[in-house]
Amino acid sequence: MPVAYILLLVAGLFMTGTLSAQDLSGLDAEISRYETLCEDCLNLKVRMDAGERISRQEARDMVGRFVAMNASLKERWMEMTASQRKRFDDIGIWFLTGQRPALPVSPVPELEDIRPCPYRVSSDAASTSLSLPEYPLKRFRRWDYMDKYVLTDFSTLGLSHGFMLGLHGRRWGGYLRARFNNTIRGVPGGSYECLSDGTLSENGRRFWGTGESEIYAMNFTGGVLLPTLKWLVFYVGAGYGEYYIAWEDVEGNWAHVSDSSYHGVALDLGAVFSWRWLAVSAGVNALDFRKLSFTCGVGVYF
Repeated sequence: MPVAYILLLVAGLFMTGTLSAQDLSGLDAEISRYETLCEDCLNLKVRMDAGERISRQEARDMVGRFVAMNASLKERWMEMTASQRKRFDDIGIWFLTGQRPALPVSPVPELEDIRPCPYRVSSDAASTSLSLPEYPLKRFRRWDYMDKYVLTDFSTLGLSHGFMLGLHGRRWGGYLRARFNNTIRGVPGGSYECLSDGTLSENGRRFWGTGESEIYAMNFTGGVLLPTLKWLVFYVGAGYGEYYIAWEDVEGNWAHVSDSSYHGVALDLGAVFSWRWLAVSAGVNALDFRKLSFTCGVGVYF
């Protein structure tokens, strides 16, 4: 009987040691996966900084896996040996700074690597261990993973010009656009009205002009961006616009050409093409459902 007890005790000690070694081996493997994931995240950032188009979903998924593994390892902090804790901290520094610390490699394991000591410390030591330096991950900002456009905008409607600003994520986004040209001298509407056939709208008399004309155009729209391909984004929107044309008569007064002037709802439809940092837009604009103009633009994409 004493021999049987001794054999059972030896077997129990052997199984305990085996389980402890498996726990340590599992932690080493998990930290190795954590290190590989850190390297993948940094390589992805290098590719994005170099101008390569990376799926926003791919970047979010990779950062999310890194954050989850960081939290999981922090929960097992007290199970780690000193060398495992240092390795974990060094990987956090590497992720934050991009500079990989020198990771010491020793062919002979330390005694504490073989069998971790039970966590029995004084209150002072406990407070010291709880105040170990933390290396927080960079805060995830959706703005950094969105596509942005800044374009100079042109239109055939009175040869107006302005700007277009766009911002979109993986599925949709929005844009703002504004265009204008020179205003008519004096009152934008002119002193009186005439028709484009050269007659006065009031009494039908003939309009006598000098041949000088002025055009006032203004257009403000906004709407939705719909990305379809990495290099192609469609846009559709609405807003308000005005287009006035005035003629100068022989007496120096200005007549508003009423049947060639428009104001009201403005509708946008077009697309934005991008290549690396270059962005080009092309589309149409309908003013008051009657005046159609073509629009284009060139700018930067980032």
